[in-house]
Amino acid sequence: MRYLELSKEGKVKTFKGDFELLLKEKKETRVSRIVPENIFLRIFFLLLRRVFGDEGKVADWTRRWSCRWVLLVGGEKLGVFKDRKEAIEFEKKFISRR
Repeated sequence: MRYLELSKEGKVKTFKGDFELLLKEKKETRVSRIVPENIFLRIFFLLLRRVFGDEGKVADWTRRWSCRWVLLVGGEKLGVFKDRKEAIEFEKKFISRR
């Protein structure tokens, strides 16, 4: 039987079937969103994500857009960032402080 490990390095240690069961039962809640600052790009971005989802080639393409990004938490804009990676770093720090 195969298993996965979870440690500080990001490894999960459990039987594969048990882990998949845990993943299926988890509930995800979006606490923030990183979107383009430009309103037209933002609308296009959200439309693409609604149609194609957050995974796959289209989502990967939207993550690489060269534009300014904003972090939205509860409808509040918490910053403007030169690239998405910078916004994600700020987002992780902000959320972990909550």
